[in-house]
Amino acid sequence: MKTCTIFTLLLCAQVFCVSSYGQSLPVGMPVAEEYFRRAQLLGEVDSSISFAIRPIEMRMLQGAATGSGRGLSPDLKSYHGISYGLLPLTWLQQVNTDHPYGWNDGGMIPARGYQALVSMGAYAKFGPLSVQLKPEYVYAANNKFRGFPEGHSDAAWAYYIGDHNLIDQPERFGDKAWSKTSWGQSNVRLTVGPVSAGFSNENLWWGPGVRNSLLMTNNAPGFKHVTLNTSRPIPTPIGSFEAQIIGGRLDASGYDAALPERNPTLSYPAKPEGWRYLAGINFNYQPRGVTGLFIGFGRTLQMYRNDMKGFNDFFPVFNALQKRNTGDNGEGEDNKTRDQLFSGYVRWVWKEANAEIYGEFGRADFAYDWRDFIVESSHASAYVLGFRKLVKLNSGNYIEAGIEITQLEQAQNSNRAVPSWYMNGKVLHGYTHVGQILGAGIGKGSNLQSLDVGWVNKEKLQRIGLLIERYLHDNDFHAVAIKDIRANWVDLSVTAYGEISYGRFVFNTKIAYVNSLNYQWYYRQTSPDQFWGPGVKTKNVHIQLATAYRF
Repeated sequence: MKTCTIFTLLLCAQVFCVSSYGQSLPVGMPVAEEYFRRAQLLGEVDSSISFAIRPIEMRMLQGAATGSGRGLSPDLKSYHGISYGLLPLTWLQQVNTDHPYGWNDGGMIPARGYQALVSMGAYAKFGPLSVQLKPEYVYAANNKFRGFPEGHSDAAWAYYIGDHNLIDQPERFGDKAWSKTSWGQSNVRLTVGPVSAGFSNENLWWGPGVRNSLLMTNNAPGFKHVTLNTSRPIPTPIGSFEAQIIGGRLDASGYDAALPERNPTLSYPAKPEGWRYLAGINFNYQPRGVTGLFIGFGRTLQMYRNDMKGFNDFFPVFNALQKRNTGDNGEGEDNKTRDQLFSGYVRWVWKEANAEIYGEFGRADFAYDWRDFIVESSHASAYVLGFRKLVKLNSGNYIEAGIEITQLEQAQNSNRAVPSWYMNGKVLHGYTHVGQILGAGIGKGSNLQSLDVGWVNKEKLQRIGLLIERYLHDNDFHAVAIKDIRANWVDLSVTAYGEISYGRFVFNTKIAYVNSLNYQWYYRQTSPDQFWGPGVKTKNVHIQLATAYRF
């Protein structure tokens, strides 16, 4: 009882202490996010920040900046109690020479050819009220490329169309150049102590992953949402807490996937009209006395706005997780036209070793009860595992090495219907916003293994390295539609990257050579006498250049 009283007093004391900052570090901000996460491994960023609920307020990070990194912190002026300043101008450019490749690029679309995203804005704060305006403009040449081949069988095409009836993920966004202006990383907030509420269009990242996360990433554009969240970790006698609750709007892309010209009988039935409502919660806890350990969970539910009937549909994240507790003998949730994702995660920062280990495990389907979950825990599951370490060379110089594994592919030997992640039979747009997946950018049924090794100079904001990846595309689709054991679509890529700061400019560049084996799951036997032939290889070069100017 005494502990609860102390907890309440501490919480109230902090809630009524008005924060003096509120500018957020946008998800995907070139160089900056990686800089501050590395700084935490070196003990230079508050160890109570999980980096599993982002964006993060800059005031929590600004004390960590050293050398050239000091320019990453906000430079605000003050006039009659109003703090204000310009936000960095960012210009992200990207080229794919053969076919779309890449993810976690926010408002950009999957496209071949040149593409650019430009963003800048301003920030102002008066008392607890803050306004961050950071709109984005995206242009994509959207050149034609080879899509799902006509050479596939009618049966494979039927499966392809069937899949795209359950997700809004067009192969190409129209047949001409594409452009769009959006609110980008803008928000309006009221922040009192450690609690913040407001309206936002920002990208969110939930979970500890670096290359992928299961529920929220910056793979799709930001979406309009209301948010109630902690603006900093809340310390209590039993540990510290971070949390975010959102309710948002998801929109359709307006485009269909490809259709074969040779078979006019195949078509896409119209998806429901209107937008979708997304409710989500992310919560994590750092136990007292275990510095750097974060244990958390996230949950999202979406449904069409026209299907919402009451208060409970606005806050479904507080409903029971198990089907047996949802009514109608466990069928209550199955009868609702909504889609759920759930994940639990852990991140442990070892400051003394300059290292971190993290993992996330998720389910795309309710378990009937705890017994069902334990007996068949792999059903509709996915996971992300990662490790990263910095090895000191001399003052300011480090070797950074990281490994991350993402598994979204479902087991195909189950007697139970196995749903692919992000695809749904009741919410027919799937877990997407304007045609792109909100979660792991590699997409449904896919797996990724990443090895990242580089040199870092933390004082000068310099970094160079190599990223080697194996990307297995939608093996769930391959297992039912293609079935040829030689035709799994695998991308093998080597990416050289570099980061440098020069004056007020920050540059980040990546050049990836991608060798696509069996592109679009298409295997062509080159010799009738050789079953295990080399097949067809497709080469692609992916180039990305990010430039930021700090005012």
